[in-house]
Amino acid sequence: MSNIDNQNEISKLQQHLVLLREEYVKLQQRYKALERNYNVLNSTTKLDQNSFVYRLLKTVAELFNRELYSDITIKLDGETLCGHRFILAARSLKWDPQQLGDASELDLSDIPYDVGFQLIKWIYTDEISEKQNEDFLLNLMKTAKRFELKELIDQCEVALISAITVRNCLKFYKVAEEIGAQVLQTHCSQLISAHWNDFTSEDFQHLPAPMAYKLFKQKTKYPLHQAVRMKREDVLFLYLIDNDADLAERVNELDDHGELALELALKTKQDSMAENLVRHKADINHIDAENRTLLHLAIKRGDEHSATFLIKHECLLNHQTNVGRETPLHLLSGLNPAELLTDIMAGMCRVAQLMLEHGVDTKKQDARGNNCLHRAILSDNIHVFRELLKASKLSLDDRNKDDHVPLWLALQQAEQLRKLFQIFRDRYVNQVDFPKQITNSD
Repeated sequence: MSNIDNQNEISKLQQHLVLLREEYVKLQQRYKALERNYNVLNSTTKLDQNSFVYRLLKTVAELFNRELYSDITIKLDGETLCGHRFILAARSLKWDPQQLGDASELDLSDIPYDVGFQLIKWIYTDEISEKQNEDFLLNLMKTAKRFELKELIDQCEVALISAITVRNCLKFYKVAEEIGAQVLQTHCSQLISAHWNDFTSEDFQHLPAPMAYKLFKQKTKYPLHQAVRMKREDVLFLYLIDNDADLAERVNELDDHGELALELALKTKQDSMAENLVRHKADINHIDAENRTLLHLAIKRGDEHSATFLIKHECLLNHQTNVGRETPLHLLSGLNPAELLTDIMAGMCRVAQLMLEHGVDTKKQDARGNNCLHRAILSDNIHVFRELLKASKLSLDDRNKDDHVPLWLALQQAEQLRKLFQIFRDRYVNQVDFPKQITNSD
């Protein structure tokens, strides 16, 4: 790992520590406020073990799942508990007399048993069992939201904050936004910002499209590019709707790396997303500062997939760059097979075939007067050279600025190879057992 990477990791850890320190301070302040309120209450009401309030709370806690005074049953998933209407009504308006009516049973069997049991126990005791895992707490918080138990939501938030990591903060954020848990949502949002570039498409796959789009707009300058990177075509759809008024400008916006959203989609082989962008005014013939098209760039990086898509969508085949006056076919012909992997070179040959099928101009000359045949010969690109020879309209007599036709260059290349072999033979003839017909040849 480089020093820069180490510094980035240290910076992220420092930001995480700052967030934890802020939460610690908030908890301290909350504790002091509670202590102050308790002292005031204690001094005015003499709250001791014999006080009415203390004994009332103790009695309520002891009534949990007891038949004493029970006037309703609570059906869980696999068990039935004894309940008390006045306690339920005191906790939530969802269970006031008007809501419960004359019902003899409160059916909570659609809730997982452990969550339902803890929910009812908290209603009576105001306590959550320690060492509960994060998924349990998230489900408990969702259920608390359903029955408008704000105090329980607050307790779950406090318990969850200490369990937040980079890997689970998006999951926590999703639940927090859905139920309006602001403290948890804010903490998650801050952690997401600190580690934004560490997330992958897998991390975002469970977020609903509107929520993911909201995050992309909040956390990055280029939400469209982010939608492509995170492989979220549903978010792309929302972006297109949101920016319909100036769509042509938006979909052709460059990010800080000088890349188009279309280019990113093609690089990552997301053809459906690329098709969507093209249908919504993405420019397949976008030109960069050096007058290079997307096809130039695809060929330069040996990207058969992108080049094929662009050619099949009728991109410009004969556009020339500023300085070298190179067309995409010049770049393709000028590739050196010795510098490329075999499969990449084979892919570039298929691109050459496709360009010829779509009527590329083989006679275009670059700044030195070389056409595609000149370039192929100069680069020893025999693979593309063979494809070019199949073209119906091919000029063998074009001269470059050195007044050379392709055949002359080919002969020069052959002569150079012959001379190199001669030197090799003369130097090593006594060390290597050459066949007699080679060593005796002139």
